[in-house]
Amino acid sequence: MAKKVKTIIKLNIPAGSATAAPPVGPALGQHGLPIMDFVKAFNDKTQDQKGNILPVIITAYEDRTFSFITKKPPVAEAIKKTLALEKGSGVPQRDKVGKLSAEQVKKIAEEKMADLNAKNIELEKGYICIASKDLSNLNIVNIKISNCEYGFALYQKKSEFGPGFITSLQTNTISNKNEYIIEKGSSLSIDDMIILDGKDNVYNILYPSGEDQ
Repeated sequence: MAKKVKTIIKLNIPAGSATAAPPVGPALGQHGLPIMDFVKAFNDKTQDQKGNILPVIITAYEDRTFSFITKKPPVAEAIKKTLALEKGSGVPQRDKVGKLSAEQVKKIAEEKMADLNAKNIELEKGYICIASKDLSNLNIVNIKISNCEYGFALYQKKSEFGPGFITSLQTNTISNKNEYIIEKGSSLSIDDMIILDGKDNVYNILYPSGEDQ
């Protein structure tokens, strides 16, 4: 008989270096999960990836056990590591902090394709066509987006939730009112364009009434 799932927890954790400190301890502790069991299992599994920040998705079961999977590092982290940057530009249209070669962009994209979520899709006439909410990581290949209020949206419903990440290759956008809107700390990669800047309280901008459409 399959175990009953209690909740899904999404975190970004340094590979091979998890501890019981935040964000791991509080996130697992509130659901009664054995924190040190997770710390040991995660560190053992990711020891050979030290130096990377890894998204991890933890499934918490009603019997207080867990399982987890790890994803490839977010695009923003991969870019900073490739260019040896501590942080991205606060105003990328004006202040440039580095330049990726075509080969570097290709390498980052190829590594992220292991986390591919969707390919060969067409979306039109939506309020938001592609959304990354609350630490979601989306990887898309060959997409057409047209006549939407927002082509891409990355946002958090609550401040304690983590940033979102979207990587889109072979992207065709047509007649969208807004190509994108991004929460601070999130990252959007569209073909050869990396967008790291963002706004505060994007959720409130998208949904003034306080409810997702």
